[in-house]
Amino acid sequence: MRFMMRTPFAVATLGFTVILACCNSGSVRQPLRRSQQYRAVVADYKTATVLPSEEEKEYGNRVWKQPLPADSPVMATVTGSSHRDIIQVSYPDESEPRRVYPPADYTNNIEVRVKGATLYVYRAVTLFWTEYRLGVYDLANRKMQVDLLVAPEDMPPRVEGR
Repeated sequence: MRFMMRTPFAVATLGFTVILACCNSGSVRQPLRRSQQYRAVVADYKTATVLPSEEEKEYGNRVWKQPLPADSPVMATVTGSSHRDIIQVSYPDESEPRRVYPPADYTNNIEVRVKGATLYVYRAVTLFWTEYRLGVYDLANRKMQVDLLVAPEDMPPRVEGR
């Protein structure tokens, strides 16, 4: 009788352990590859100009609502918030803004940079774990070039006050 009472508990414990292990295992996450493309994109990001943001008064989030710099070959406005939002680009000849990267769970934008006709968005995507991603958006052709998984230690520190 005692064995029968322990069996459901043991099965439930084993099931919970397996589920927890799967959620935290490295096999569920995408592997980080520091390829030649990865190194080139991170190097370009580091030399790009930081797009300024303003602090939202009500919640304290950083908000981007900036036209691209005057030296940019493209006329557009970048909008979005640092907390659970998607950075978007509005072009004067289109009625709807374009998303820079696809929506994901709990996205927090860390920094937005621009270099020529390329927009870079460094962000953290969190659900069971946090992935740091660098989206590269071609402003002239109006499409995403690449969305890389990046290591935070490879990225420059965020520019404070922007």
